[in-house]
Amino acid sequence: SELGDNLEWMRRRIIAADEQKTAFVQHVTHELKTPLAGIIEAANLLDEGIPTPLDPAQAPIVAILLDNARNLQNQIQQLLNYSAVSHGISVQSHPTNLVELCASLRTKLAAVNPAKPMNWQFTGSPDVVSTDPRLVEMMLSNLLTNAFRYTDPGGTITVDWQVHDGGWYLEVSDTGRGIAEEEIGSIFDPFF
Repeated sequence: SELGDNLEWMRRRIIAADEQKTAFVQHVTHELKTPLAGIIEAANLLDEGIPTPLDPAQAPIVAILLDNARNLQNQIQQLLNYSAVSHGISVQSHPTNLVELCASLRTKLAAVNPAKPMNWQFTGSPDVVSTDPRLVEMMLSNLLTNAFRYTDPGGTITVDWQVHDGGWYLEVSDTGRGIAEEEIGSIFDPFF
């Protein structure tokens, strides 16, 4: 019928528009990551006193630059993650070494802010579990980035996992200030 044909045409147009939007978001976010990494690298060099030490009036300005650049980097990564998850990436389980994954993320976070010492504990068992490494890395990256950001220097970030009843669980904890009680209801909202 003509109504059915029109509805099908509209459905195809909506799907095509959604695919274009997704492709645009992914392209733009990937394009933003490279210059942002350069900004962070340059700000880190300034913060380290290269090529010359900062005077006391410049140091807070560089700290603001670094903090905002890192925040933007995190927002871009969250946008990429949200786009991937919300558009149904398929789950593909593989043997995944969680100790190596945690250590890799720790190295990345320490490189972003080398002046912030942190104690890390990876206490899970066994080292290797069957999971989708991409999805676990997205989740762990988000949780560890937040833990690193909101834990004072010298604090502790712990990742623990255990196999239980045919599956496995993972827990991230830290000695940071925690989440304000009035914000707990929003923690699963995108980009919150």
